[in-house]
Amino acid sequence: MAFLLLLGALTLFRLINSERLGLLLQTARDEEAFAEAIGIDYRRARVQVFMSSSAGLGVIGAFYAMYYSSISPAIFSLDQLLLLFAMIVIGGIGRADGAVLGTAIVVLIDKGLLELGPARILLIAVIMMLVTLFAHNGLVGAREQFRNYRNRKRSEARARRTEKGGEVMPEEATEMADKQQIYYRRFHKRLREELKQLITPDLIEEHRRKPLGRHSDGLNRVLNYFRRGEMPDKYAIMRQPTAFNHYTIVALSGERGAPPRIVDDRVYESIEEAYHAVFLLRVNDLLES
Repeated sequence: MAFLLLLGALTLFRLINSERLGLLLQTARDEEAFAEAIGIDYRRARVQVFMSSSAGLGVIGAFYAMYYSSISPAIFSLDQLLLLFAMIVIGGIGRADGAVLGTAIVVLIDKGLLELGPARILLIAVIMMLVTLFAHNGLVGAREQFRNYRNRKRSEARARRTEKGGEVMPEEATEMADKQQIYYRRFHKRLREELKQLITPDLIEEHRRKPLGRHSDGLNRVLNYFRRGEMPDKYAIMRQPTAFNHYTIVALSGERGAPPRIVDDRVYESIEEAYHAVFLLRVNDLLES
């Protein structure tokens, strides 16, 4: 008889919770302003919740009195109420199957381990504390929580593999629509790392002595990389309008209508000095990238 009553209660819960009435009741419970804005009378919905829950508790109370042939307010003591609360928390708040699972666990410990004495209450409390700390949706939600944790770790692992080259942040890698950009940035990252190994005092001195003309293979590789850079990453040499053969270094923004930005106030007296100054700025940017 008790099993049939349990099946009936679960069936009624499923019917109410999955139908339009259940959705209205959940909305009225959680969002009063939203429920009122879409035309739901949340006061009436709450009255319906109170009536349906009271009717269900009345049926359960009547069955309890018939089964034990007696009933008393002393039955629902503080200890009993705490056990009922433990059933809900262990199984999962707001889940019908969680209430069944939590009840089965608590009753099994409370009634099946009588030889433990008061220690069984402590055992229930420990289980409830562990569930509260590690299973946020109760035991019935542990599987879903583990699945979400596994998917999150897989996403983080993919992001770390993408970030390993140092060119894409984890959150950017997962949201980037064109995945080809990931490999494009990875290639340029490796290229920059190789070029950094070529930057030596001898190479800088070679460029200072001869900024134009034929260079060594290492210097040619570095200069070709600088020439292929995007417009916002480039510098330009601007001749001073007030003095002949006087130059300053400016940085290009790459935006239409945006004027160049003066890098420093130094004035160079020859075009060779200006070329070498631009080279040093690009080398500094490369080493800091």
